Amino acid sequence: MSMNGKYRLPRVAGLAVAAVLAGGAIAAPARAETDGDSPGEPIIVTAQMRSQPLEDVPITVRVIDAATIDMHAADDMARLAAFVPGLAIDASSPTQPRIAIRGITTTDFGIGTDPAVGVYVDGVYAGRSGGEITQFNDIEHIEVLKGPQGTLLGRNSAAGGISIITRKPVDHFEAETMVRAGNYGKVRVDGMVNVPLTSTLALRVSGVFNRRDGLYTDAATGQRRNRQLNWSGRAQLRWRPDTETDVLLTWFHDQVDQDARPSIRVVPLSSRTPAVGAPASTWIDPLRTPITNDVSDNPERRNLNEVSLHLERRMGAVTLSAITDWRHFSTFNREDEDSTNRADLYLDSSNAERNTTFYQELRLSGASHLVDWVAGASFNDEKAGQVSGVGLTTDSIDTILSNIGQGTPFHDLQTGLIDAYGLPISVLGQSWDEAMINHGHYQAWAAFGDAIWHVTPRLNLTTGLRYTRDIKHFSWFNGSRSAPGLDAAMATLNSLGALALAGVSPSAFAFDVIFDMSAYASIPCENGVTVAENVTCKRSARYGNLSPRAVLDYRIAPGVLLFAGFSRGYKAGGFTATQPGSTFRNELVDNYEAGIKADLRKLGLVMNLSGFHYVYNNRQTLRLETPAGSLVSQYVTDTSDEQAWGADFDTNWTPRALPVSLYAQGQYIDATYRRRVNTSGQDLAGQPTGTPMWSVAGGARLTRPLGRWGLFAMDVSHAYTSVCRTNAETLAQGFCGGNVGAFVLNGARNRTDLKIAATRADGGLSFGFFVQNLFDNRYVQRVSMISASALGTPYAVLTNPRFFGGEIKVHF
Repeated sequence: MSMNGKYRLPRVAGLAVAAVLAGGAIAAPARAETDGDSPGEPIIVTAQMRSQPLEDVPITVRVIDAATIDMHAADDMARLAAFVPGLAIDASSPTQPRIAIRGITTTDFGIGTDPAVGVYVDGVYAGRSGGEITQFNDIEHIEVLKGPQGTLLGRNSAAGGISIITRKPVDHFEAETMVRAGNYGKVRVDGMVNVPLTSTLALRVSGVFNRRDGLYTDAATGQRRNRQLNWSGRAQLRWRPDTETDVLLTWFHDQVDQDARPSIRVVPLSSRTPAVGAPASTWIDPLRTPITNDVSDNPERRNLNEVSLHLERRMGAVTLSAITDWRHFSTFNREDEDSTNRADLYLDSSNAERNTTFYQELRLSGASHLVDWVAGASFNDEKAGQVSGVGLTTDSIDTILSNIGQGTPFHDLQTGLIDAYGLPISVLGQSWDEAMINHGHYQAWAAFGDAIWHVTPRLNLTTGLRYTRDIKHFSWFNGSRSAPGLDAAMATLNSLGALALAGVSPSAFAFDVIFDMSAYASIPCENGVTVAENVTCKRSARYGNLSPRAVLDYRIAPGVLLFAGFSRGYKAGGFTATQPGSTFRNELVDNYEAGIKADLRKLGLVMNLSGFHYVYNNRQTLRLETPAGSLVSQYVTDTSDEQAWGADFDTNWTPRALPVSLYAQGQYIDATYRRRVNTSGQDLAGQPTGTPMWSVAGGARLTRPLGRWGLFAMDVSHAYTSVCRTNAETLAQGFCGGNVGAFVLNGARNRTDLKIAATRADGGLSFGFFVQNLFDNRYVQRVSMISASALGTPYAVLTNPRFFGGEIKVHF
């Protein structure tokens, strides 16, 4: 069997057969779709906006329950992604995460575009990536929906969706607290209390506090870096005045105040300036490199508040559901971009974002012997602002200008004029900041309908359609660079007549290095101007889309379901925040899928298999490019079409005669470009997109009764992801490169988690010991090339080390 991208079984059918065989061969512990449930209890999901047993849903869905979250000691969704094959989350910057399902992701971090994976909490779209990754707080379960969900979930779910369901208030008192402590000074405290206020009113309040010391120590200062501090709280008031009415009012807050990720050198440093464009073969291993960062303030902060109102009213055969939601968050992070503590190589980047969203949805649903239907409409209004900044010094600007053959003006001015005349002034060591300011106002209207037609007692036909209308307004503004210390020095030199001696004026030093608008000067804007510095450029766009789906499912035997269907995912067009005047069209994913779900609980066995093929049209990819005649990298956008063939499987087995449960799950995918010529003229058609071919996970759970003391349980899980598949530009972009000499860039990864716990018979008290990444496997996740062409300082971002600790949980 070839793994070079030319493997071609009879496609979907052949891959599904291969998945069946693999599912039987990789069996290990049961924590997948039967997580925490006994074989006789079906798992209820809302993947189709209805409460249904998982095995009746003709969609590839991975369900993660609270027991699985606890078993992995996971703080957020990013900590679980390795154990959900086909899901990848890079949350090294939690306010700017990248989420991918089946290789589909959004690389642009600007507010002008939307994510390709929709994240939903209790049915409400989380929106911008800045608010997607929050602390787990009183979670009931999580549904990871693979493949386009444009009809049901709507816009920006072209790759799939992550639906997080929280626990709701109940009509009896309960309370729970958990304290977890571990290495790196880890402390996490969870608490929850549920109080019935009256016979019809209940209040549930939960909160999480989490802190951790830094994972790294700066070799020059001894300062701990990559410290973590966050907390979140949720209060829910539930009113059920009668059996037909359910009203839920929720307030949620999430606070992040921690260090931004550090940058770790991959180039050797001496007293000389590193060579730009040094080949990867000369790089050094970042896992063995001392860390020296010099950003004076490198925080990562988020303040998120949300209020939502959910209403459900049953009116005979019809149920009315309404969701009203207001959400606001602000973020700020500043990161080191040069991995050194040298002023002549200094570069940092910062991102500040503010976002306010209002969402309203009305939905009607009903069921009969003929059809189970849902119909509704929604409105979304979003206002967003972003400041993308870069910080340099006059010394590092000299380095950049020298590298492009334009000399060292600040050094020359200092030594040739200021020092020569003994003036008490310095133009070196001065800060220099540039920024791009964006504002967006977006509105989206949608109407949708979805019906499950019961053609026969065994055969169902699901049809669905959503129409979405997006109206977007966007602006760009690049002001003059900010360098108050330098400007003061220049004003003094000018007043003394010193600059006249050198034949220059202060305006000669008022240029932009990173956000240079000269390349965009001829682009017209809708507000009657062309792109220029200190000028606001405005654009607007309107997008519309029809997203259909059609699925046939047939129950060939009790507990065995076959399904096949088509669905479309829609990601609204938009704007590239770093390219003034730009706009791009909708992105569409057409997905064909077929599979089988076998719920053989009498045998303690559950198996789910599916094969898929999708075509992804008009994908927008943000990439670093160095314009001709310059060494300063800039973000530009490429457009491409992609396609993939693949298969998903999972198998869960709980032998009746043994105190063990086993699971295995995985994904195979062959993702390639159908059409792509990047802005450098490289034709990548037929080449891999970089997505690894294989991702698998498996594990086992052993349980033993402890008599009157309760139950002992041990869980062990292992996840494996194969090496990323390179193409002609992956190394240049720094996210995939295979063996580059001293290390492997985004190579194959392994992670093993272990949890041992003992629970008292009444469930009121439990003790546990956990290990994440048992064998301390660490990998180079990516290499940032943002400073490579200008300063010769690419840097690495690493995966986390081993975490371990203990916990005590008390339930009242």
